[in-house]
Amino acid sequence: MFHIISNTPWPNICIVACTHGNETAGIKVFEELMREGIGKKVKKGSLRLLVSNISTFYSTLYR
Repeated sequence: MFHIISNTPWPNICIVACTHGNETAGIKVFEELMREGIGKKVKKGSLRLLVSNISTFYSTLYR
C-alpha cells in the first residue's frame, strides 16, 4: 500500500487495484500516478493506493 497524507484530516480516499489478481489496468494506473508525482499533488486529506491480491497478480504474470 502506498499512503499519502496531507495536513488536513479529510477527505480520505482509497483506490483498490487487482482485487481478483488477473486485472492489470489498476496496476498500470498506479504506476502512472506515481510517475506523475501524485504524492506532491495531494493537498487535502489522504490517498491510499492498495493492491489487494498481489500474490495472484504475480502468479498470473509469471505463468
